[in-house]
Amino acid sequence: MRFALFGHDEFTVELLDALFHQGHELVAVADAEPHRALVQRLFPRAQWLADWTDALEARDVEATLVAGDGDDEVRADQLRRLAQLGANVLATHPAHPSVLVYFELEMICAETRAKLVPLCPWRWQPGVEQVQAWIADDEASPIGKCEQLLLERGSTLRDGAAVTAAFARDVDLALHLVGDLNSLSAMAPAWEQGNLGNLGVQMTGPVGISVRWAITPPESSAGLKVTLIGQQGKATLTLPDDRGAETLVVHAAGETRPEALEESHALRDALDAFVETIEGNEAAPRWSIAARGMELVDSIELSLRKGKTIPLYNTVPSEQGTFKGIMAAAGCFLILASLGLVLLGLLLARFGVRHAEKIPLAVAGLLIAFLLLQSLRFVFPRGS
Repeated sequence: MRFALFGHDEFTVELLDALFHQGHELVAVADAEPHRALVQRLFPRAQWLADWTDALEARDVEATLVAGDGDDEVRADQLRRLAQLGANVLATHPAHPSVLVYFELEMICAETRAKLVPLCPWRWQPGVEQVQAWIADDEASPIGKCEQLLLERGSTLRDGAAVTAAFARDVDLALHLVGDLNSLSAMAPAWEQGNLGNLGVQMTGPVGISVRWAITPPESSAGLKVTLIGQQGKATLTLPDDRGAETLVVHAAGETRPEALEESHALRDALDAFVETIEGNEAAPRWSIAARGMELVDSIELSLRKGKTIPLYNTVPSEQGTFKGIMAAAGCFLILASLGLVLLGLLLARFGVRHAEKIPLAVAGLLIAFLLLQSLRFVFPRGS
């Protein structure tokens, strides 16, 4: 398959290696100067573009990789343009700090049938797959039925944007392990000063497993520690940020034992799943799940500001829903404005102002025109 690459981030080197070893071809590259030498060695025929928009018209590009670093608005524009063209896109998650951009892209893809997939390689870590299997095994797992999931992000992060980006990735892993999460409660004493270094978040969902996430000082190296607490013990999975060896340790039945894990090929597996999704098999994470994670990110500030648990609802954004919402708001405004205009017309007529008696007729015409606008969605129906 022929790929284009926009930008670069922490996954770019491994993605380039995965493309090469799996027999794919890189035909166009933009904004990836730090990796020029590697690209030229692995893909000597790749064309370097001064402007990423040049790749939009290239007919030989079958899929596009969009990196997560760089300007957020440029990346959002890239994803919009690609989605509008119905392209196949693998974008590093989180692709943008705003959940509204995620919803907008989801609506565009619903219309154009574009395949927009979030890059979440942590889902394919061998330790994550083992932990997920234990959660599914319920009582039959080594730790019994899982009751709590603890996510401890070992990091020195303090900046609000960096902390929420880390939370977005970690909560995607939580969604992958336990399913939907529909309520969130956050605590961070210094959040008003932009310091989220002591952020703690608790979440729950329909499956009844409590999920807690927190920033902690790194023990040896930065990374994520995932702890499953069950009725008969607990299991601890460590995922270093430096791509070091992951470890999985089980504490149950009065003993502690490490679990043997296979060598990780997470980026290769994520790329394989993306290719399978393009071919029609739903193997990769859905964009709607990534958007759900960004809803949880968006709820952190609301929870901190209000000091209470924030519920989330399963609503699917659509152009039809947006149209109805705009029309409802406009209708309320017109009703109030019409009442005022009618009263104004009566007042002016009493003082003998010419044509004042025609104001109520004009208001009636305006309301009729507004009602006719409601039929526009039937005049221009959408295929979806």
